[in-house]
Amino acid sequence: MDTERLPPQNEGAERAVLGAMILDNACVASVRAMLRPDDFYSPGHQALCAAIYRLADGGAPVDTVTLPAELERGGALDKVGGAPVVVGLFEDTPAAANAEYYARIVADRSVRRQLIRAGTDLARASHDLSADPGEAMAEAECAMRQARATGLDLDKDGLPVLAERAKALLEGTGELWSSGMPLLDGMIGGLTAGTTLVVGGRTRNGKTALSVGMMLATVEAGRRVLNVRYEEIPEGIVLRMASRMSGIPYADAQMRRLSDEGKARFREAIESVGDLWKDRLTIRHGERIEQIEARAEAAEVLRNAPEPLPCGPFSVIVADPPWPYETRAADATHRAAMPYPDMSLEEIRRLPVEGLAAEDSILWLWTTNAHLPVAFSVAEAWGFTYKTLLTWVKDHMGAGDWLRGQTEQCLMCVRGRPIVTLTNQTTALDGERREHSRKPESFYRLVEALCPGPKVELFARQERTGWASWGAEKEAFGPC
Repeated sequence: MDTERLPPQNEGAERAVLGAMILDNACVASVRAMLRPDDFYSPGHQALCAAIYRLADGGAPVDTVTLPAELERGGALDKVGGAPVVVGLFEDTPAAANAEYYARIVADRSVRRQLIRAGTDLARASHDLSADPGEAMAEAECAMRQARATGLDLDKDGLPVLAERAKALLEGTGELWSSGMPLLDGMIGGLTAGTTLVVGGRTRNGKTALSVGMMLATVEAGRRVLNVRYEEIPEGIVLRMASRMSGIPYADAQMRRLSDEGKARFREAIESVGDLWKDRLTIRHGERIEQIEARAEAAEVLRNAPEPLPCGPFSVIVADPPWPYETRAADATHRAAMPYPDMSLEEIRRLPVEGLAAEDSILWLWTTNAHLPVAFSVAEAWGFTYKTLLTWVKDHMGAGDWLRGQTEQCLMCVRGRPIVTLTNQTTALDGERREHSRKPESFYRLVEALCPGPKVELFARQERTGWASWGAEKEAFGPC
């Protein structure tokens, strides 16, 4: 079978969403606000989701007894594989905290399948010379708009699902971040994805300054920003952002009324905009950019930019940052040349990991022997306190500048008072050496045995059942 030609899907994410709703019925409202039953790829999963929604509509509990009964009433029990499948979903889901994270993955795959269908229909209509090309384009545009609105079909779902979405917003399950201005937060309730805000005012009354403040707050919250300029040149926006960051009035910089110290602070702020936020902030300029072009540009930015960090809070965070090796990056022939793009230490420190962590949480921070001294400063920047060091002793040697490397270090750090189930574990971890940066299964078994609660892995190499995963290479290996 040519697996590359299969429609986009993620069976593990679908199972995680369904299992979360069975494990914790409170998840149904937030998942329903994001997904329709037909957003699932598997017909069995579609039937399971529809049955869960019907039980919730009737006020009945969703569990391993009521769900098979509901499926049987609808004639779909055999379609899903019988009652043991329902029990398996329940038993294979360790926690429901990551339901929305996995729901976003399911929604993403659903949108991609719908776009493929729309493209196929457009290609078919384009080959039909008797068809009106204008009508074909209009139908394709309508199909793409419907794909972007995954999770809600007004014609089929109507007000009941809108009410569920409103309830999810009221309960605070959606993504929300500060505008950076308490007075504005008090007026609009903070910033949230999918909301349109229109700012109006006379010339030189602070509209641009207000928007720059909101852009800064959004970028610092780990989100991405596309700024489309119609008047002021893009360099002017960078200067305004540097003004906010440095605390130096923009007018003073514009009129060149800066002292030597002020100039140095301003230059440092400009460099921060250029170096630290290059993957989160995109500025476009053009008087002829229409709204639809701006939306298309925003979609392109979203496709090419790194995915946002998953929503917390998480009790357990595992991170394996791409530590910088300047000498290796400059020499592709080095025996340990970097197989992936690295990050600067400042970029790693500025990751908003503290915002992912629960008040009582634990951090497992992987580092190389060469970067061990700076790893402590990263843990501190993320809001954690170092406690002890776990050393992975590999089954064979690797490269090394001085001694051949056969160990790798992992800092165990805490925030607050996390629950850790200690039963005489040692600071030595045995495990086979696998592909580059891929940690041994013995490490994950150790973490799961020691640390209860929602878990996330940053810079992951594969997705794990019951964990949230983040990173450009999280699908490098199959889910486990």
